[in-house]
Amino acid sequence: MVAVLPAAMLIAAGSLGACSSSSGGTPDGPDESDGNAPDLGPRGGGDGASDGSPSRDADPEASSDAPSGTDSGSDVQQPPRDAAPDVVTPVDTGPPLDCTAVGPAGEPKELGCTGLYASWPDRTISPSARPFTPAFTSWSDGAQKSRYVYLPPGTKIDTSNMDEWRFPVGTKIWKEFRLGGLRAETRLLWKKTNSDWYRTTYVWSRDQSSAVENTAGVVNIWGTGYDVVPQSDCSLCHNGHLDGVLGFEAVGLSAAGASGLTMSALVNEQRVTDAPGAVYEVPGNATERAALGSLHANCGNACHSNSNYALAKDSGLFMRLRTDNMSSVNATDTYKTAVGVASKFQPPGETGYLRIKPSDVAHSTIPFRDGYRDTSGERIQMPPLATHKVDTAALNALKAWINTL
Repeated sequence: MVAVLPAAMLIAAGSLGACSSSSGGTPDGPDESDGNAPDLGPRGGGDGASDGSPSRDADPEASSDAPSGTDSGSDVQQPPRDAAPDVVTPVDTGPPLDCTAVGPAGEPKELGCTGLYASWPDRTISPSARPFTPAFTSWSDGAQKSRYVYLPPGTKIDTSNMDEWRFPVGTKIWKEFRLGGLRAETRLLWKKTNSDWYRTTYVWSRDQSSAVENTAGVVNIWGTGYDVVPQSDCSLCHNGHLDGVLGFEAVGLSAAGASGLTMSALVNEQRVTDAPGAVYEVPGNATERAALGSLHANCGNACHSNSNYALAKDSGLFMRLRTDNMSSVNATDTYKTAVGVASKFQPPGETGYLRIKPSDVAHSTIPFRDGYRDTSGERIQMPPLATHKVDTAALNALKAWINTL
C-alpha cells in the first residue's frame, strides 16, 4: 500500500470498512449495483492464519449496551449490528513502547505512540481523542467498534460545503474493532498536510499486549473469519469523499442516535467554520429512516453518490443522504435513483428485477446483492469487499421499507 498520496479521496465507516492507505486518484469502477462488482483482487494477505475459520455466515453474538464513542445499535434508526460485548478482556500491559520506531511516512510503528492513549500501560484514552458515534454505522462482519477524533487546538473543520468537509492539518481519526471482547485492529487516519493523508492499521496481538502497524492485512485473524484489510484497499472507499473521511460528517453526526462529538457539540465548541442552517434529520418514519440510514452508511457514503470522487459515481445509483435533499423520503437520491428504476444487473438466470421494486423484495436487486456473499469470485455481493457475513439487521430493515412502498 502506498504511504502518502494526495487527499482528494479516502474509504467505513468507516465507514465499507477497509481503511488503510493514503488518498490518491479516483479509481475507475463499473456500476456497482447494475453490473458486476469491481475486481478488487485477492482479499487480505500478509501474515494472517487461515486455519480454524468458522462458517462465514455464522450469526453474530448478541450485542450489549455501549458507551459514547461505541456502536451500540440501540437507536431505532440504526439496526443492531455489533457482535462483541463492549468489554475489553484485561491483559498484561506488555513490553514498553518504542516510539523511536517510525515508518516511511513518519508514522509510529506502535499504536501507543499515535496520541490515542494518555497512558498506554492501562490503555487510558487521551482526553484530546474525542469519542464519537454517528447515527448510522457501517457493517464490519459483526465487529464492535469505537471511534475517536483529534482536532488540533484552535483549528476548525471547513464546513462551507456541508456535504464535503475539509479537515485541519494534524487531524487524527481512530477506529477500534473488537472481536469477542478482544481488540483486533485499530485504524488511523492522519492528515499530514493540506493534500496528504496517511492511513494505516495497527493489529493487536491476541494477548492484547501490543498493537503494531500492519499494512499487508490479516486473513481470518485468530480463526474468527474476520479479515483485517490491507492498506491498499483503503482508498477504494475513503476516496468517496473530497477529504477522505467517512462517518464523521454532517448527516451521521446530526441525526438522532449520534453520540459523543456530534454536530451540535462541534457547533457549541466552535469547531466548524459554518454552522448548519437546520437540523439534518433523516426523513420518514422509523422504518424508512432505518433503511435510508443503513444505505447511506454502507453504500452511499463511500461509493454510491454523485460526488466526483466516488467509485460508483457513474452508476446512476446514489444512496448518500445529502443535506440539501432530505425534505422527504421521496426527495432523497436513494428514492429517486433506486425505487422503481430498472437495473442492468440481473441475478444469474433471472430477468425483470428493478433496483428496488415496490412491495416486491424478491425482485429487487439491492437487497439481493446485500444479502449475497461471494464464494468463488462471482463479484455479486455488496458491499464488494471487507465482508464475508450478511448484515441481517440492515437487510431486514431494507426489506421492511420495500414492503411498505
